[in-house]
Amino acid sequence: MSQTFTFEAIGTQFWIEIFDGLNDEELQAAKRSLELLSSEFNQKYSRFLSDSDISILNRNRVLHNPSAECRALLTYGKELYLRNQGTFNILTGHIVEARGYDATYSFVPSNELNELKSCNPITDITITSDRITLSCGNVDLGGFGKGYLIDKQAELLCSLDLQYFLINGVGDMYGTSDYGEPITIYLEHPLETSQY
Repeated sequence: MSQTFTFEAIGTQFWIEIFDGLNDEELQAAKRSLELLSSEFNQKYSRFLSDSDISILNRNRVLHNPSAECRALLTYGKELYLRNQGTFNILTGHIVEARGYDATYSFVPSNELNELKSCNPITDITITSDRITLSCGNVDLGGFGKGYLIDKQAELLCSLDLQYFLINGVGDMYGTSDYGEPITIYLEHPLETSQY
């Protein structure tokens, strides 16, 4: 019989189902570990928190002594830009904020929206071991940050000797199996919320 729990992180609801048989103490320990990992990720990389590394970089245009993880995430974002011929761009934070997807979720477009320019992560972010500089735009890791976090959550569950689980971060998912059996996923009908 599976055990489930939920928690809020990075502005969304995570739903975890564990098929390994755990006692209540083990289940609560797993939940606390996942919540801590997710909270730490949010504290470092959310553009909605003024003291996160990403917000500091966006505001000051420089981040001194960035962590190896931060450098790797931004480098990955630059690589995605190249792989997708510029379709995917981590330097759109200023644009989505101007459209109203801001820290308060105002969803009210700014009058300055048409004046904002596109930026190029290849030339507008410089990453070295001791600093990251930003010359245009604002970084937003939303295009892959949640998926990265879910991969880290899966690694954490595996480190707790759990083999059978499902992580659902509102559509971004990671699943293993239910003791070797497939996990059935139901999708809610977009118009009839009582149907799957």
